[in-house]
Amino acid sequence: MAGFLPGIRGDYFGTTDQPDYTGLAAVDPANPDVVFISTSSDPVTNAPLISNASGKRQNEIHMGKTGNDGRSWTWVALTKNSATDSLRPIVPRWTAGKSVVLWMPGNYPGFYTSSTKSVGQVIVH
Repeated sequence: MAGFLPGIRGDYFGTTDQPDYTGLAAVDPANPDVVFISTSSDPVTNAPLISNASGKRQNEIHMGKTGNDGRSWTWVALTKNSATDSLRPIVPRWTAGKSVVLWMPGNYPGFYTSSTKSVGQVIVH
């Protein structure tokens, strides 16, 4: 894939398995002012998220909140220093005042080669 968008790299981006993979994001269906993202960069500083557990850049789950239609955001890390990536957050509709976010920790280099599980966390607003 040499020459495929030169200079742009990420954990999966530009690899031969799946050059277009990202960590993905989810909007809370009960509250569109709350989003959950999987990223390998700090959402505030854009610094790489290097895990103390693995010594590598890892995708982590962050929750973002806005109160002004997205003009500014506050971010909270839900995972930190993970040994593997935390990918593909999903937020099903749930109960008022609470959200549940589910994601896949593990290795996911491609849809045909993965080693993940499903975990979740309840968020009280």
